[in-house]
Amino acid sequence: MKRFFVSLICLINLLFFPFIGNADQPVTIRVGAYENFPKIFIGDDGRVNGLWADIVNDIGAKENWQIEWVSGTWTQGLERLKNGEINIMPDTGWTEPRSRQYAFSKETVLVSWSRLYVSQGSQIKSIVDLDGKIIAALKGSFNLEGPEGIKDIIQKFNLKATFRKMDSYQQIFKALEQGKIDAGVTNKDFGNEYEDDYAVARTSIIFQYARIQFSLTKGDDLTPFLIEKIDSHMKKLKTDKNSIYYQSLEKYIGDKYKQTSIEIIPAWVKTVLIICGGAILFLVAVGVIFRIQVRRRTSELRESEQHLRSLLRAAPTGIGMVVDRMLKQVNERICDMTGYSEEDLIDQSSRILYPSDDDYEFVGREKYKQIQAYGTGTVETLWQHKDGHIINVLLSSTPMDITDLTKGVTFTALDITKRKRAEQALTESEERFRMLFDEAPDTIFIINMDDRILDANIAASKMLGYTRKEFKTMTVPDIQPPEVRGEVGFVMKNELTLGKVFEGLDMHKDGTIVPIEIHNHKMVIKDQEIVLSIVRNITERKQSETELKKIEVQLLQAQKMESIGTLAGGIAHDFNNILSGILGYAQLAEINIDNSVKEKEYIFQIIKNTQRAAELVQQILTFSRQSEYQKQPFKIYIGLKEALKLLRSTIPTTIE
Repeated sequence: MKRFFVSLICLINLLFFPFIGNADQPVTIRVGAYENFPKIFIGDDGRVNGLWADIVNDIGAKENWQIEWVSGTWTQGLERLKNGEINIMPDTGWTEPRSRQYAFSKETVLVSWSRLYVSQGSQIKSIVDLDGKIIAALKGSFNLEGPEGIKDIIQKFNLKATFRKMDSYQQIFKALEQGKIDAGVTNKDFGNEYEDDYAVARTSIIFQYARIQFSLTKGDDLTPFLIEKIDSHMKKLKTDKNSIYYQSLEKYIGDKYKQTSIEIIPAWVKTVLIICGGAILFLVAVGVIFRIQVRRRTSELRESEQHLRSLLRAAPTGIGMVVDRMLKQVNERICDMTGYSEEDLIDQSSRILYPSDDDYEFVGREKYKQIQAYGTGTVETLWQHKDGHIINVLLSSTPMDITDLTKGVTFTALDITKRKRAEQALTESEERFRMLFDEAPDTIFIINMDDRILDANIAASKMLGYTRKEFKTMTVPDIQPPEVRGEVGFVMKNELTLGKVFEGLDMHKDGTIVPIEIHNHKMVIKDQEIVLSIVRNITERKQSETELKKIEVQLLQAQKMESIGTLAGGIAHDFNNILSGILGYAQLAEINIDNSVKEKEYIFQIIKNTQRAAELVQQILTFSRQSEYQKQPFKIYIGLKEALKLLRSTIPTTIE
């Protein structure tokens, strides 16, 4: 009988005290350390400091553990923990995938979230602005790889981004400052501490709220003992406002955490049961153990609920939970967004939030379709404020149990009204520009700095015969005549002619040369330098200029002829004066000469020829329009007779 009672007492000890360490011999505990100031970091003296270091050292001192710190990067720490090279890795966010690789303490040490930082002056304001950007995050961190991490968010928004993995948050801020990346992800504590030391800017993009706990080697014999001790001490530390926990929070982080309540279950000493009998004692012991477990579980659930409510209150995004589309829980942000109080919404159909049945039904169909396909659902919709105005909302939902949707669905709601208005304003602005662009009477080309045509308006197609689609495959030299191609790059020419008007040549699709007038403007659109080239067809003007030049030539010729006429008139007058003298003297000779017939005949011929020369001078004067003329009949036989006499006097007598 005595042996039975001894065995029963041993059984109870095993149930109540499953692991008892040797207090006399220190246990060596290897703990991972990495740089994540102010939570954990290596000081100038080589010692590990920070909130986590203070907690580990405090627990180690109370348990007579010999703490051996193993420094490295975050990724190295997780790898060492997985391989059993270290026992504990602090500052680890709990996620479902990680829980399959590592063991976790039950007590939450911190609540954290991730924040996106950008370079100062960056235009990144929302998630959609990350499309095509380079984003850096801590290698192996759950804010990069975990659920609702930055990779997961980018995929859900159907965006494309390049991810750079770095060994520390300091490297991320340095890369941002140097312009090597467009955006970087850090936790809130590091960002709060260092954002003023770098040329970085905080965005409003906050995501992935997480419980930060101790992670331990899964499957190691020492792990259950360490978890039990860590959780026990963390409960006491969080209960005592003067503990090292709150002192370190104030010292390194400056946040005030609410006291976590804990129910201390008194030890049940049931020595009377031993006297009452082994069987009864065993049953009572089982009952006590069950009650302790229930109370412990109830306490844990209460603490978990308190943490959850704290997260819901602090979240800048609307968060809630529905069961069969009935609202069961909402945070203050949803109340602020909708104008309803929590009492107005709880146990109401979520239809109360929508302006129409169509919006309500669309969200139900689309959200649950995505949940069934991908496990989560994201949809843009409209909500109606209590006062009647409409707001744009981005809803993201995930089920409590993917295998049983009747257990409820949690959701987040982000007010994107301002973003939608900005998008609408941008769309309207683009439409107005497109209308002005297409309806402009002048040809307009949009050209990049490599002379490639990015767009052309309708007038360009009419002027050169190419379609807009064809233009977008061409460069500026492709629409120029061969003789002017390659003389100077179009964009280079633009650098010399920006804001000025110059002329050039284009070539129609059928080969016709088109003279043009060009006016260029340099612009920056979406961080890309482009040239807006306004081109005018000046074919008609060139033709008019050609006709004008012909008229100018004719006028110049007429002026030349007038000048010749003036010159001829002057010569004729002088020549006429000479002839007058000759004629006068010949006539005097004829009067005073003897009656010799032959001499008189000669003198008569002189007079005749002089008169003919005078008539010729008169014709020159008439041609030069310096004298009036009259038409008179001419007797041909007289002219022939005079010509015959002239020939007789000039032809030698030897010729018959």
